[in-house]
Formats: sequence, structure tokens, C-alpha cells
Amino acid sequence: MTDLEVLWRVVFPTPDRLDTAPLYADTRRARTNPSQVPGREAEAEAPVDVLDAAVTHNDWFTSRRSLTLPAGHQVSLAAYFNAFPAAYWRHWTTVREVTLRLDVEGHGMVAVQRSTASGAVQRVETVAVDGGRRTVEVPISIQRFADGGWLWFDLLSGAGDLVLHQADWMAPALDREAGRATLEITTMNKPSYCSANLAKLAEHTELLERLDEVLVVDQGDLLVEDDPGFAAAAEALGGKLRVIRQSNLGGSGGFARGMSEAVQNGSTWVLLMDDDIRLEPESLVRLMTFSDRCARPTLVGAHMFDLHDPTVLHAYGEAIDRFRWHYAAAPGVERGEVDFRVESLRNTRSLHRRIDVDYNGWWMDLIPTSVIREIGLSLPIFIKWDDAEYGIRAQKAGYATVTLPGAAVWHESWLEKEDLIGWQGYFHARNRLITGLLHSEAPKGGRLLLESFNLNVKHLLAMEYYTEAIRSLGFEDVLAGPEHLFGLLERRIKDVRAMAADYTDAQLKPEASDFPDPRPRDIPNFTRLPEHPRTRDLLPVAARMGIKRFLDRERPENAASPQQHLPHTRKQWWRLAGYDSVLASSADGLGVRWYQRRPDVYRAEMARTVRLVTRLVREWDDLRRRYRAAQPDLVSLDAWAKVFDEHTLGETRP
Repeated sequence: MTDLEVLWRVVFPTPDRLDTAPLYADTRRARTNPSQVPGREAEAEAPVDVLDAAVTHNDWFTSRRSLTLPAGHQVSLAAYFNAFPAAYWRHWTTVREVTLRLDVEGHGMVAVQRSTASGAVQRVETVAVDGGRRTVEVPISIQRFADGGWLWFDLLSGAGDLVLHQADWMAPALDREAGRATLEITTMNKPSYCSANLAKLAEHTELLERLDEVLVVDQGDLLVEDDPGFAAAAEALGGKLRVIRQSNLGGSGGFARGMSEAVQNGSTWVLLMDDDIRLEPESLVRLMTFSDRCARPTLVGAHMFDLHDPTVLHAYGEAIDRFRWHYAAAPGVERGEVDFRVESLRNTRSLHRRIDVDYNGWWMDLIPTSVIREIGLSLPIFIKWDDAEYGIRAQKAGYATVTLPGAAVWHESWLEKEDLIGWQGYFHARNRLITGLLHSEAPKGGRLLLESFNLNVKHLLAMEYYTEAIRSLGFEDVLAGPEHLFGLLERRIKDVRAMAADYTDAQLKPEASDFPDPRPRDIPNFTRLPEHPRTRDLLPVAARMGIKRFLDRERPENAASPQQHLPHTRKQWWRLAGYDSVLASSADGLGVRWYQRRPDVYRAEMARTVRLVTRLVREWDDLRRRYRAAQPDLVSLDAWAKVFDEHTLGETRP
């Protein structure tokens, strides 16, 4: 008899996370006829209130692994964390048959189901449960899952309760030792988040057995070791924890340190993880188990749920538009969030296709150290585009990236961030150009330079002078060449933050009352556009406002008072372009900024932008050659080792 080992454990939410219950079990009516279940022959289908179901039935979860279904009820495990993503295992791993093993007791039925790539649901097998406790094994070929589809099971109780003590998706045991990981967390002034995640890791015995060490790279001033919860978490980790303090080298510097340490200690993988996430620890085990069985070394990452709306799937397939050189949805992904509180996995057809991606977000990504040895560490670009560039670099070297359904974190969504304006705008602009120079095969980067220019113009029209100024600084740094990147790694963040003092649009104040009261003045008619204007509607606005901004003189009343206070939802560039002076709320709701028209700044920065983009067009081919020639040195373990030696501030093993 072939020995089986667990690929995928069926788990349920912990008592402190019952708000996530719809991700673990779907209490809406399963696609199963209750008349097939002993004791329920006469039962008619009745709708279940979706919102009430998640609350009413939380008492069904009796432990992390078990569920008790009262008589006359049904539940489907066609839920995000408990359906088995068969298509991904079929396409990327050597597994061709799985076995569902269930430990059940009571009265009812287990209906094993599958879906196709189009989302059609098909019955695989039905098992009756009548009486005592028993173990059920259902072998299933996954040969037919090449393009998509999930496996799951539904439980239907009969005249008495039906108890699921445990369930696992299994496969023949590996003929070699399983891999081990170094789990690395880069943290920056978020000690409570970091300590909470360390404590959560310590609760998962099976996970700790797969880890060589847990490494925290602390780059902040608020140290994780000073957090009240740190000592208990460190003790619970049983000597596996190590903390390295280093200067603020950004996410790329922190994650590069984790990669380097994993290579040096002989781990099979490095598991990169953000500090400000909430964990489902089972995800980490799933990433490693999946990677262990991949046909060749593969980067395996997690999906992202919204931290503040935890049943909302926010990111589930990332790619790069190779002509625009911009973030894009992967082929097959329907842009828009999926809320499993009101939608079921069974009926969300787009999630049944296999989604192939270009890169994983580094909120959670498992990278084989064999790949790191071949293609190097992260680029020294501080933040933004480091994870995307690494995925593209791995892809060019022949290594695939997989974002694995059923493995996820909760992270703050992009909806409450404004990282395209403010100091992060520098890194977005600069690093998009750098990665385009390294990897774009389109002549002159395709639309990259045109769109970079257009974005600068939009910021100028919107009176976001600070953002445009630091974006232009990013252009200048790109033109200076790749040999300066390591030198800018720690310094440039200080420079761009210091520049904010010179721009009113960079000053965030907590209350609107911190500014003069708005005094409405006339707004040009041609800015009164539809709520969702098309590009062709906006071109005349950009042209007219561009001329107006260039010719008009500064008006004293702009400094005296704003014309209006706009909510963030109405802070589009083409709306701001219609004002001379306006207040606008920030996306996170923490404050207000004052945008004031400054014709002298507009004219100077417009000339600067034109000059820099002209140079980029003219020098693109030479810059591409220089950056590509320099890349091996920029990502080498030896070059980074010198940086780490210079910037390490201390190391402890709590």
C-alpha cells in the first residue's frame, strides 16, 4: 500500500477570527439534493440568508480541524481556504492523483465535487455516513484539471448530527526529504504587528518543524524587541528567532538581507513576509508543500485579502503590461474585488480558471535559494517594483511564479493609500524606468516614456508640485546611471522627505480647520465632466488647462483662502486642474492638504520635465545597455554583503 502524506489540511477559523468564517465554509445551499440523504427525503430547498449564515453557524466550528453539523443542515467546503486548487497542482507539480481522507461520525452524506475551468460543477462521488465513526478515503485523478477547476466536498446531515473530525487532501509520500525555509520579516516601525505575527507563527507546530529559523530584519526606530508582546513570542518560538538591526534600506534592502541569510544557512527556500499583515499560518505550510512537489524550482506566493474587510479578496493575479510597462491584472483576472461574504466560490466563475502570473507581491513569497544563487538578490531600489522586477528576472531565467489559491494574508488594501503621490512617487517613477530599461523589449520602452511624461504633466495640472518634483528627481537619477544605486539606497529617502517642506501640497494637516475657510470662486465650465470621463474627454481639458496654467500670473487670493474642500473621491487630476486653490482630503482620512496654483513652479517644472524626457528618449538605448551590463553586480551576494557590513547595527538571538 502506498504511503500518503498531507498536501492540504482542511482547517477552520480560530475563535478570534470568526469574521472570516465565509473563507472556510459556505453555509449557503450546496448543489446537492437533500432527498439523497437518509432522513431528509421530503425536505424542500429553502434559501439561506447569506449575511446571517456566517453569524448563526459559527458554533458549528468545534476546533481548528473539526466541525459539527446539526441534524437537517448542510455545508459546503467549496470555500477559499478549504477547496483544493487542483488545477494548480496539476499544472505546476508532479502530482497526478490526490486522495481525500475524512474522519467522520454520525448521520448524513459526504458529496465530493469538482469544478471545470468554466466553473461548471460536477459530482465526483457520494459517501453515506450512518452511525459510528469511520475513515473514508476517496482517490481522485487530477489529469483533467489542466486549465482550471477545484475539488471540494459538501456535508449534509441526516436524522442526527454529522461530525467532521478531520479532513486532508493527500498524495503519495515524497521519495526525498522535505525542504526547509528561512522565514524573513522586514519591519519598519510596526512592532506590535510584527510581535503579533511572531506569536501566531509560534502557535503552528507543523510550520515550525519546517523552518530553519525565523529572521526579523528591523530597520526602524521603534524596535520590535521593545514591544510588550515580543518576549513571550520569542520564547514560544523555541530558539528559532533571530533579529538583525540595520539601517533603513527599504523593503528591497530588508528582503535582500533575508535572501542572503537563507542562502548562507543552507535553507531550501526563503519565505519573505511583510510585517503589517495578519496571518493564516496554514498558508505558509501550503506554500512549502506545493513548492516541494513542483516539477522545477518555482516562486510560490499568496493572495491578499483586505485587512479591514477580511472576506474581500483584493489581489489574486499580478502581471506587467509589457508595452505600457505598468502593473496589470494577469490574463484571466477580472479586475475588481470578490467578497466571499456575499459571493460563493462555486458561483465566481473567474476564480475557476488557472491564473498564470508574472510576479508575487512580497507580502508573502516563497523563493528557492537555488534560484537566488543563480539570479541574485533584490535590486537596490529601496521600495516599489522590487518584487515585480524579481519575478520578471526569474521568468527570463526560466523560473515560473505561481500565486497559489488557498494561501493568503490580510493586508491593507491600496484603496486607502496614496502611494503615487507624496514621497513614494519618487520610487514609483524611478524604479518603473529602471525595470523597463532592464527588461522591456519594446523600442524605447513602448509607452513607458510617454506615460511617464503624461503623469508628470497631470501632477503639474493638479498642483501636485511636490510629487512632480520628486518624480523628475527620479528621472535625473536614472539618467545618472546604475553605478549610483547603492549610494542612493539609504540617502535618497531622506532627501525626498526633506523636499516636502518646500511645497504646500505635501503638508498634511489633521483638520480642515487648520486652514482658512474656503471661499468659493468661479470654476471653468470645461472642467465639468461626467463622473467617469473617457480619455478623449480629458484631452481638451489637459490642453486648455496646460495653456492657462502656463500663461496666468499668480493671484494673491490663492494664498489667502481655498475655493473649496474636495473629498478624496473627487480628487482626480482633472478636477483639481479646474481650481486655483483647493483643499482635498487624503485617501486614508487622516488629514487634509492645500493645493495652491504657483505659475512659476509650473513653468519651471514643465520645462524640466520636457528636458528630462527628451534626454531619456535620446539616451534610452545607451542607458539600457549600461543598466543591463550592471545588473549582475547590482544583485550579487558579494555586493550586497558589503552593504550589509556597513549598515548592520546589531544582531540578537532572543
